[in-house]
Amino acid sequence: MQCPRTNRCLHWSNVCDGVGDCKNAEDEDKNICGVTFCASGSFQCQSGSCIGKDRLCDHNADCFDGSDEMPAICRQKTGSKAVEWFTKSCALVPKQGMRVTDYFSQLSYKQDAQVPDQSIVEITCDDGYRLFGSNINSCDNGAWENNLISCVRYCEPSPYSRSIAYSTKCSDVGDCNEGSLMDTEMLVSCAPGYESDSADNLVGHHVCDENGEWTVVEANPICTPICGVKSPHHPGITPWTVSLFQRTLPGDVIYTFKCMGTILSPFIVITADACFSEAAEAYSPLFFKVVEGDHKIEFREDEDHGYTLHNLMEIHIVT
Repeated sequence: MQCPRTNRCLHWSNVCDGVGDCKNAEDEDKNICGVTFCASGSFQCQSGSCIGKDRLCDHNADCFDGSDEMPAICRQKTGSKAVEWFTKSCALVPKQGMRVTDYFSQLSYKQDAQVPDQSIVEITCDDGYRLFGSNINSCDNGAWENNLISCVRYCEPSPYSRSIAYSTKCSDVGDCNEGSLMDTEMLVSCAPGYESDSADNLVGHHVCDENGEWTVVEANPICTPICGVKSPHHPGITPWTVSLFQRTLPGDVIYTFKCMGTILSPFIVITADACFSEAAEAYSPLFFKVVEGDHKIEFREDEDHGYTLHNLMEIHIVT
């Protein structure tokens, strides 16, 4: 079935199963789900399926949605005056973001359905939720094997965790790059090489809310790059200087000095175009190393050299 207002297509097992899969739950419309007819001597389940009347109110949920054991029906049918109607099945407790399907048929259960005894179910979570516990559960003798399964709201990694200008720290696991659970607090400060433009605003504060969004508690600092500053103890050293070294052959491990460069940003270095020869392989970043500072002594990559090395990702020749 194709949902009327979107291009989403549903398997027929997801139609009239008590769970609205289309945007406005058109797959559960009574005009669709009410056209199933059951033969004489049978009972029509709330989901539209049919079972024999001898299985109605037998204390075991035979309908996929458990509607054959609804207390109001069964007390009237049996004449029972019991306040509660005992059913040998497992009740699903409605939990936001959680979907439960039969492990073998992949049919979806209503959130408050009665799952027949000896059934095995599979649990999945909607987008924006994370599963805690096993994704498989079983109903055994009217009780769930595992009662500690849940879908917990979480926030996707914040863009600030991928920004070169910021450092982030999350209260749940520290690392903010893997997504965070609801109520996680994220602190945002300036990354090394950056500083806040205000001494009154050094750390931003965010909280992962119940909607899976990062709520701003305190605004982030405005972080600007720290330009190179000469140390009074080493006046001859310029911290924005780098040296470019090149190896001449693919299998060569000896790098020789080629030219000097200047750091423009954390990921950009500018140098003279004469640093690169016209040989095609010379334009490959794999043939170069960037060395921090002013150095000209050749080195072998497989031996201790004392240099701080960086790889090149791209080379752009600008004319």
